[in-house]
Amino acid sequence: MKKYLGVLVLVSLFSCGERVEEQKTVEKLGLIEKLDDPIESVDEAFEFVDLIAFSTPDSIKLVSITKLELYNSNYVIFDKSSTKVYMFDKNGDFVRTFGQKGEGPEEYQSIRDFAISNGSIYMMSDAERSLVAYDIETGEFQEKIHINLFGDQIESVSDDEFLVYTNHNTSIDTMNIFRLNRQGNILQSYFGYNDNLQNMIIPMSGFLAKSNDQVYFSKPYDELIYVYDNASKDFRIKYESGLLSNYIIENKGDFSKVASPEVMMDKSRGESFNGFMYLENDNHMVFNFVKSAGIKNGIYDKKSKEMTTFALSSKNPFFKLFDTALHLSEDDLIYIPVYGEKLADPDNFINSDESSFEQSFVEKKDSFQHESWYYLLIAKVL
Repeated sequence: MKKYLGVLVLVSLFSCGERVEEQKTVEKLGLIEKLDDPIESVDEAFEFVDLIAFSTPDSIKLVSITKLELYNSNYVIFDKSSTKVYMFDKNGDFVRTFGQKGEGPEEYQSIRDFAISNGSIYMMSDAERSLVAYDIETGEFQEKIHINLFGDQIESVSDDEFLVYTNHNTSIDTMNIFRLNRQGNILQSYFGYNDNLQNMIIPMSGFLAKSNDQVYFSKPYDELIYVYDNASKDFRIKYESGLLSNYIIENKGDFSKVASPEVMMDKSRGESFNGFMYLENDNHMVFNFVKSAGIKNGIYDKKSKEMTTFALSSKNPFFKLFDTALHLSEDDLIYIPVYGEKLADPDNFINSDESSFEQSFVEKKDSFQHESWYYLLIAKVL
């Protein structure tokens, strides 16, 4: 009987000797010492670049954009609510939908995630334990590949291979990362877990994330950030975040303790741990984290070693417009979805006269001839 397991704390496959040696050279970020109250002025962290309105047919309503990939000059997005993948051009105009729901050989039942590789888009259908591939230029169906995994996240690591993060116990093994080829064959697995201690859904911590051609992984409630190495086909430790509060460190191997309602909901405890979003380039790391039962975002400057925190809970209501950041380019452009209905509330712009960023945002918003269900904010990280 399959047991549903959320994003899980896992046990690294490094041997004790290898792991100790690895940690001798890992960069320790000490982020918990840099946690400050969220900034109030958006101009402290960002420079406004553009606001894109996604224009959709009347039959499509975007509700929850949770992944965005840039493909040539187009945006490929995943709407978690409808479990569909769409493409828009650089101006936000609708291009196509990939596939459709159904039980036919060219259809899918539901989608959890997608990856782009070698001119194709691979959509991961957990209900069918399959990858459904379409030509990214035409949208034409190519093939359905059975992978025998209830995958939660997928990232491409080459033209021929993927990493799949499973957040369910499978009949194969108690492992959470699997490396697959394009035929759906499992080539290797990584990071085991203890089913007796880690058998509950944890949606707010841990990630498998691709950013600027690097794939990163972090176990829920863990201080280590791993990066995948294509040469060795293995993960290595890159950072020690230093983001975990003492209680989480002491009990991180036992979800019944760290993920209990008493810990998660009690703001007075002040617990902190890594979140579910991670982006990185040569200059910055952008990520979210949980602090005192609230989700916040951090921008870590890799050169100055300083960190800026921003959050929906900021005293400036403008930050309430921001959804989770989904992309960070090498030239420090960050892409943040903005749900359209939020723009209808004038209370979100009460500080606009004092902020050049907010003034530029409002001017661009007011220039659109039509309302959109979703927008894409493009800003430069300072």
